[in-house]
Amino acid sequence: NPRGYIDGVASVSKGLAVAIDSLREVPLGYSREILLLYNSTSTHDPNPQDILSLPQQLQDANITLTSVSTEPEIFALRNLATQSGGSFSTVLSAQHLKQLLAALVPPPPTAEHRTTSLHRTAFPTLLRTPHPHLASAGPSRTSFVTSSFECPVCKTCNVSCPGQCATCGVRLARSVDLVRCARNLRPAPAYAEVPSEEGGACAGCGERERRGRGRSVLKCGGCGSRFCFQCDAYVHEDL
Repeated sequence: NPRGYIDGVASVSKGLAVAIDSLREVPLGYSREILLLYNSTSTHDPNPQDILSLPQQLQDANITLTSVSTEPEIFALRNLATQSGGSFSTVLSAQHLKQLLAALVPPPPTAEHRTTSLHRTAFPTLLRTPHPHLASAGPSRTSFVTSSFECPVCKTCNVSCPGQCATCGVRLARSVDLVRCARNLRPAPAYAEVPSEEGGACAGCGERERRGRGRSVLKCGGCGSRFCFQCDAYVHEDL
């Protein structure tokens, strides 16, 4: 804990400083956003300059701050959100909180000054050794591990993947991560409605099928699994 801060006391400057540092590695072509859910009537900042310098830090890093307070309106949060191009809201009820968070799901429009570019990406090799070896855990940080990811460009062992190589700066990604992203972008195909069978069960929740006139279930055309209507709604609507 930094000097002057008290454990268990809310601090806007400390929390936003950590969030800003974590977003500095995000390329400028991507959206940089911070959602601050605040549940306190005050903020503990030993150095007033810490919170006064936050608006400029947010603007320099092209970060948009959206503040949602469950307590009465706090000027510091509104000021930070307004100067960064975001918004500030005060929660009126539980349903209002759900509406505020749901409105933040769609990404904001891309600013005109932002430019996109191609990013160099490499696929590292997973190294496993019986004895601990030295690997990079970030800028100026190393640790001894038994498994690491070797950068194919500079041969540096990195602790985590996906991430950025600490030596050459190339972005490291695994093929399985790209596949998962592509699968999440495409919705699951529609299931076909078929008559229910005696002894059958939903592959999702395990509920037993009920036979009778007009009773039916849904069947996946790819794997042949059978699902109830509730699980079908969860797969095609919620997920």
